[in-house]
Amino acid sequence: MSIFSASQVVKDVVAKKWRGFKQQRRQLLVVSIAAYLFEMTIFALVGTLIWKSVEHQWTKGRIALILIAVGLPLSLGWAWAVLKLSRKSVASLVGQKETYKAWWNSAPTDYEAAKRNVYGTKDEEDFRKRGLAGDQQSWGAKQLIEVGKLAKEAVVLEIGCGVARIGREIAPYLKEWHGGDISSAMLEFARERTKHLSNVFFHELSGTGLGFAANESFDFIYCTIVFMHLDKEDMYEYIREAFRVLRPGGRAYFDTWNLLNDNMFRHFLQTQQGNRGDSKVRNRNQYSTPQEMLKYVTSVGFRTVGLIEGELIKIICEKPGREPTSDF
Repeated sequence: MSIFSASQVVKDVVAKKWRGFKQQRRQLLVVSIAAYLFEMTIFALVGTLIWKSVEHQWTKGRIALILIAVGLPLSLGWAWAVLKLSRKSVASLVGQKETYKAWWNSAPTDYEAAKRNVYGTKDEEDFRKRGLAGDQQSWGAKQLIEVGKLAKEAVVLEIGCGVARIGREIAPYLKEWHGGDISSAMLEFARERTKHLSNVFFHELSGTGLGFAANESFDFIYCTIVFMHLDKEDMYEYIREAFRVLRPGGRAYFDTWNLLNDNMFRHFLQTQQGNRGDSKVRNRNQYSTPQEMLKYVTSVGFRTVGLIEGELIKIICEKPGREPTSDF
């Protein structure tokens, strides 16, 4: 995914959420005004009946003061309630409290939107081509088979599989391919795309763990075009979990945006403007450094096999269990 398509995906989803908020705000305003007018109508009728039932001007004056004393707080109460609900709506739509699962389940409205959300293209031929051979930035099935040293009996896990862009292409070369994703909506599209394959298995993730997998279950684990959408604490947890479920001697591959790359730093400055304070988008682009990624993988127990620095940081690592190897 290019930096431009990634940025466009975020802009599209934010725009969709903002349109939803404006519609919700209009509905809230209409209901509030209707309720307020109904209340004031009843209030006025009751007040008129009481007013007409008394004859003394002094008594009428007291009634008027009572009506004002009761009506003014009611009016202010309605105004406060509308403001409070509006602010709560804004926080739920654009605030940081939204979960990964909620964000990614709301992002794909159909298969075409899902493809664009995960890779910035809706063209099926281009989508499959990149899933197999990658592009100028990210890797596809062919490169992952090579760096993972995968044989036909390999059992492989993809973290953040989306609609199985790579999984559909890599599964025929493996014994088993497992795809985990936080979004049930994405997994529905993935199942449809891979229904002709008997060796694919899907797992809906919860939180930031791989709880479905036993220790040392997989020969190769990869996570591509995902970490740049996660908070650092959550990215680190997936790396730690990957180490747990990888078999000794197995390899793992991770990538994310490189903050030290000039193009990526310019992109960071652009996206930073709209992601400050409480306005942060849940799926906002995030950036790391090569040194940071090396620290993450080695701290959980991996040894580094290869590191490639470009717009993407590509890091290949291995779980100790056999003689160290290097292809880079």
